[in-house]
Amino acid sequence: MSAMYEMTRLLSAKTAKRKTLADLAVAILGREWPLSLNAIHQKITKGHGKAASIQATHKSLARLVRQNVLLKSKKRYRLSPKWLEQVNNFSMQTKEAYALSCNS
Repeated sequence: MSAMYEMTRLLSAKTAKRKTLADLAVAILGREWPLSLNAIHQKITKGHGKAASIQATHKSLARLVRQNVLLKSKKRYRLSPKWLEQVNNFSMQTKEAYALSCNS
C-alpha cells in the first residue's frame, strides 16, 4: 500500500464530517477510478458517513467537472491528469520555497 494512499485514507477518516462533498469525491477518486455517480455517492454516505442527497453529490461532481478537476466519460468520473499535474507543480514549488527559506 502506498504512503499517499494511506495518508489520504487516514485524513479522510479523521475529517470526514468537516469535508465537503467535493473534498470527499476527490479523495475517493484518488484511490479508485473511474466511478459512477451512484458509486461515489454510496462511498460518501456509507463509507464516510456524510449525509448527502444524490442530487447534492451530482451538483458537486458537476462543479468539479466545470473546474477541470474531474473528467467525465461514459457516466464515470476520474481525476483530471492535467489537474493532478498542477497540484504536483504547486506542491513541488512550495516545497522548494520552504527549503530555500529554511536555508536562509
